[in-house]
Amino acid sequence: MTVGAASADDVAELEALHGHLQEPFPFPRAGIADAVVVRDGGAVVAGAVAVRAVEIVMVMDHGWATPARRWAAVKAMQEKLEAAVVASGVDCAYVWLEPRRARGFGRKLMERLGWSRPVWDCYQRKVNV
Repeated sequence: MTVGAASADDVAELEALHGHLQEPFPFPRAGIADAVVVRDGGAVVAGAVAVRAVEIVMVMDHGWATPARRWAAVKAMQEKLEAAVVASGVDCAYVWLEPRRARGFGRKLMERLGWSRPVWDCYQRKVNV
């Protein structure tokens, strides 16, 4: 078994393996930052793809203006950031909401701005500490 950097052909083999396994999630076709593969006997048997994504961190004075004005600011910030993020080759953004804000604000993000809540659990690992 060997582990090494993946070539474009290796990534294509990973996508074919993904399709063969009928995984319940789409294989990333954009925003791939890096990839590695595991080969055994010359065949690609596993791999991992690092996909570019961004984490959105918003700070706002909750006492500023009216709720409608604050919401207009959230919408405007999303429009400006989205254009910049897409231009950089990223196709997915994440926002982490503390539990006391998740219900109301999260619902508004989904209903008004097109966000979705993942069904799958998310885990994180800091890599540059």
